[in-house]
Amino acid sequence: YIEKIIISFIVLFSFVFSINNIKFFLDTNCLIDFNNIKIYTTCRDGKLIQEEVYQISKLTNKNDTVIIMPEGHILNLLSNRKSDDFYHTFVPSHTDFLEEDKIIEHFKYKMPKLIVINNRTTKDYGPEYLCKDYGKKICSWVKENYEIKSIVNKDEPKIEYINYIRKKN
Repeated sequence: YIEKIIISFIVLFSFVFSINNIKFFLDTNCLIDFNNIKIYTTCRDGKLIQEEVYQISKLTNKNDTVIIMPEGHILNLLSNRKSDDFYHTFVPSHTDFLEEDKIIEHFKYKMPKLIVINNRTTKDYGPEYLCKDYGKKICSWVKENYEIKSIVNKDEPKIEYINYIRKKN
């Protein structure tokens, strides 16, 4: 009797595990195609990236500078918008080494059109979240000089892109 229960449990577990693997496989095959650049990713990330690229394209012109914080070079590439020539990644080690005050002075001079802050974790580099665990001066400066124009995926707390457009003086 116990053997039948164990075998039934193993069969049930194998069935559930197989269904989850099939779902994962199906979810990892979404194509993103912008400006003749094609990448495959999970459907969840793909839809979020597509929406953010759409927002960047809508809020900026081709010659505008768009800063993605803490990281997001793929968004610059897909939207065909340039990043800053000097400060282009904002993981903890870079913001500490390059110093927040110097970064802010640079952006006061350059004044990029759009700054995108996302809440993807940077825990692989040390502190986990920009604006919360590090980079607080930079984020305060952005909030003083830029206004929120749109938020992508605001109803899904795991990943969110906040698009800050430069305030008009």
